Amino acid sequence: MKLKKIASLALAGIMAVSMLTACGEGTNNGNSGSSSSQPTTASVVSTVKNAIADKNSDLVITVEENTALNNAMKKFNEDNTKLYHEVDTATVRDGVLDYVFGDLADGHRLLDPDKIANLVRDLKDDDKTFYRYAVVSNGAGSSADSVRTLAANAIAESVKDLQNVVDTGAKTVNISYTMYVYEGSMVTKDNKTEPYVVAVLKATSKTNV
Repeated sequence: MKLKKIASLALAGIMAVSMLTACGEGTNNGNSGSSSSQPTTASVVSTVKNAIADKNSDLVITVEENTALNNAMKKFNEDNTKLYHEVDTATVRDGVLDYVFGDLADGHRLLDPDKIANLVRDLKDDDKTFYRYAVVSNGAGSSADSVRTLAANAIAESVKDLQNVVDTGAKTVNISYTMYVYEGSMVTKDNKTEPYVVAVLKATSKTNV
């Protein structure tokens, strides 16, 4: 009888330990899932890269983060004087992109088909480097995932006709492309979060006569 009682107590103890372990594992998994769902610039890098490949699988392009851009955008976001009703393209350009990449006028907009056509034409002329930029948002209250997808698709559409080698007849032009992307968010005056994506395309030509 005494042996049965001891066995019952031991079994109860094992079950209690098992339940505590299961609870602990459930908590850890929950925390892990929450953390991994947070948007990061690494997420937008892969999303943009995949979208470009889907639209133009022949295009060789490097899509990556840029330390100077990341630092400047983070400082811009943390500046409490930069609170706007919406993410303004010109404000981001004037406040950050001009500082990091040089003078980017309205004529350098990545999502404007005419500006991309001008880029291709200009790259045929000489050994040069040109930039195009985009700031994509979808209003305060939008999810980071939806804005990331919106931006990736718009960017991919804008570069779908780019080529790495252009033969003008008199010469062959090799063009290399690098795209720097950043994903962030801004707090509006009414205390809503507005996610956005910044992309800067760098195109460099090298002429072979």
